[in-house]
Amino acid sequence: MTLKKIFDYSEGHDRAERLAWDVFLAAHHCSKSVMYAGDDGEEELKQDLLDQLESHAGPDAYVLASSMPFRDFDSPGDNPPHLLARDRYEEILPNAVSCTGEYPAADSPRPVVFGLQPSVGLVLLDVADLEDSERAAEATNALTGSQALLAALGATALSAGAIWATRRRARRGTAAVRDAVEQTRGADAAPAASDGFGRR
Repeated sequence: MTLKKIFDYSEGHDRAERLAWDVFLAAHHCSKSVMYAGDDGEEELKQDLLDQLESHAGPDAYVLASSMPFRDFDSPGDNPPHLLARDRYEEILPNAVSCTGEYPAADSPRPVVFGLQPSVGLVLLDVADLEDSERAAEATNALTGSQALLAALGATALSAGAIWATRRRARRGTAAVRDAVEQTRGADAAPAASDGFGRR
């Protein structure tokens, strides 16, 4: 199992810091084959792998299944996601397993967004709140000088701190990253060089 080899190698070479995690993307779309192995139809739980996974989890860690919604039950031959795998992850992190196809609800999934909050650390952010904040920031940024000041003073529903936070998020959020990429290479250009696992 590839995941087990990664844990064994890093632990065996005193590199535990490379295994620390706060968000774990459930391998192979939350497949049970990552943690179960066996012959002749017998599935054997690889508890040692789950123990390693748990031992390197941060205090407020999350497991994220990038998958379609879970079925009500697993049948032989079903493709991932598997309830059996989700159950094992939930034993490690109760109430901290999310699925992209079900978040916040299966009939209206939204992006799963994590952020860092001062004095708190990693938090799961509400996408609806982020979208509202970005829209408010864009509207405020479109105004000039005295108009922006009057708009800020007139927005009694928002405190001064909330307006500041909204503008700060807009400058540092995904919209800011998208703007920076477009300014650097244009909206339609592909990267000049590949990064990560690609070859140049």
